[in-house]
Amino acid sequence: MQLHIAIAIPTFNRLSYLKKNISAILAQNIKPSITLSIVIANTASSDGTDEFLVFLQNKYANVFCYNQKTKGENENLKFLSEAIPNDVDWVWLMGDDDYLASEQSVNSIAEVIFGQPGLSLNFIHACQARRSKNTGNVISMPVEHLCQELGYHEMLGWYSSVLVTREIFCRAMLDAHNKINSKEGSATAIDARYSAYVHSRFLYQHLHGKVGAFVDLPLVEPQDKGQTKSTQLRWNKYQMGERFLFVVDDFMALVKQGLLPEKNSLSFFRLVTYSWWDRYFVRLFGEIGDQSIPYAQKSSQQNIDRLQSHWKRIQTLASMLDDPELTKALNIRATHGIELADLYFRTQGQNKFVLESIARHFEMSKAPTYPFHLLNE
Repeated sequence: MQLHIAIAIPTFNRLSYLKKNISAILAQNIKPSITLSIVIANTASSDGTDEFLVFLQNKYANVFCYNQKTKGENENLKFLSEAIPNDVDWVWLMGDDDYLASEQSVNSIAEVIFGQPGLSLNFIHACQARRSKNTGNVISMPVEHLCQELGYHEMLGWYSSVLVTREIFCRAMLDAHNKINSKEGSATAIDARYSAYVHSRFLYQHLHGKVGAFVDLPLVEPQDKGQTKSTQLRWNKYQMGERFLFVVDDFMALVKQGLLPEKNSLSFFRLVTYSWWDRYFVRLFGEIGDQSIPYAQKSSQQNIDRLQSHWKRIQTLASMLDDPELTKALNIRATHGIELADLYFRTQGQNKFVLESIARHFEMSKAPTYPFHLLNE
């Protein structure tokens, strides 16, 4: 049996990262039963990526690129999906600033696919090297159950951990593209009308009811050990912090479609070492307590309305938990946060005790809940 895997990379102005990424792919020790292709979409780079992709295509027959200037990097997912060769079986979505952690990464994935022929796999989560316990364990179950057991974001969030069959990849990425480039979505004061993980929503939608597998091997890794200054600038430019809050809208859309239960496990809401609401509390308390933001800007009615809509998102998450005690505790935290925010504005941001309380809540929300490893056992 021959297996064709394509590693698909959307890229934008990160040439040095892309080169290391490609080097690790080209260094793979591929078995004869595997065909490996590299597919890259570049719709907006201005740092020499264009010339590098021309070089790659001229040198390697297994490199396929969309390499034309379009409206911007928001077009990447559409053209990436359209560039996938028709005979590809599986697509490994890869961030341009990540890399395969071992020369055997592709072989390891192929072994999982070959080793479970009766399950008709459609999804594989390739574990980040630093988060793997390297047990070699493969956990297989319907994708929606994997998300309940190990986490929605943990399974579907990080680009470079996601492998899906070709048809599902193309459908999910085109749907994500349409959402990103539409005028629909949550009303917000920022330009973005989609969540920070819109691709996860459509992967979940198209994988619902299909079997997936989590592979506990060190397969892929970010090139940076932590967030760099350039990454921070990039995140600020695209307002990723606020777009995290719109993941709740993704959840509600999936509930409305009948694909996500109205009540979900605590693990479903895991976000690396935190829960989604911890990230939200940090964002909202941090924004209110940020002295670098002028009070006049923070106290505008438009901004207050925006913040109130985000507090309601935390309350929505509380209603989605299947544990009544956790629902109660999270509602108490959210109500306290709403009241603190209200006190802050009632006292024109000048009350020392309110500011100290906001700072304490900010720090407490930053405390980790989960270990860094994906498997807790």
